[in-house]
Amino acid sequence: MNNNNNVNGDAAARTPWKPMAGFMLCIMLAGVSLWAAFYSGYSPKLIFSLIALFSFILAVYQLFDMQLEPEDS
Repeated sequence: MNNNNNVNGDAAARTPWKPMAGFMLCIMLAGVSLWAAFYSGYSPKLIFSLIALFSFILAVYQLFDMQLEPEDS
């Protein structure tokens, strides 16, 4: 019984929920800001373009950071 709980706890500990949530939020922010830059009537489109660029760069960084985390064997 204790061994089964330990296996489930290890699987939950390895799931990177926080970086995955941050990655999804960055992707959504990039999409919304690109939509606003191309299709909204808001005049300073440079602001939305910069937000999209920075959120895309952050999403790529988080994606590589999640892949490069060492796994405990």
